[in-house]
Amino acid sequence: YTPSTPVFAPTNLKLPGTSRQLINFDNLPCGNGRVPIDYAFTVSCNTAFGNLGMQLGDDAIRQQAEKFGMNDPSLKIPLHVSESRYPPIPGNDPALTAYSAIGQYNDQVTPLQEAMFSAAIANKGTLMTPYLVQKVTAPDLTSLVNASPTTLSQAVSPTVAGQMSQMMINVVAKDYGTAHASVTSLTHIPVAAKTGT
Repeated sequence: YTPSTPVFAPTNLKLPGTSRQLINFDNLPCGNGRVPIDYAFTVSCNTAFGNLGMQLGDDAIRQQAEKFGMNDPSLKIPLHVSESRYPPIPGNDPALTAYSAIGQYNDQVTPLQEAMFSAAIANKGTLMTPYLVQKVTAPDLTSLVNASPTTLSQAVSPTVAGQMSQMMINVVAKDYGTAHASVTSLTHIPVAAKTGT
């Protein structure tokens, strides 16, 4: 997949094994029902990403989530940090996978983890180990402790991170983006963002 790859994006996505349907916010259509991934991302199209989630499957999504630091109980800073979780889907159920792919099943993500996701994208796909204090100095201002930047994982390739950055910029810059802000056009400073669950 690339940002220009067209994907199925119906107004209502029929889910297998259930009478339930996945809908977009306010049951709105997502373009003409087949849109490029970057458009689906910009307008936060649930049905497009739910369908992609079913195609990729629970295991592939979980493996990628773990590259971003989810399901890692050892991830600590000098404060209690709740674990961000992408738990297995019972029986690899495709309907539940669709909901989980858009963050509406039982995924649990902390604000720290969300900040780490965005920072990894900005850092060319490299996820860094978080730390709370950069430096501790003695009364005479000599350094007692210096935190060192440490790579936790290469969550995505630099190419994919660049594509994600541009899609996140579109969420704000495009007038149809879910986080569109006219301040971007006034300041000429690109802002990367993503709305959603």
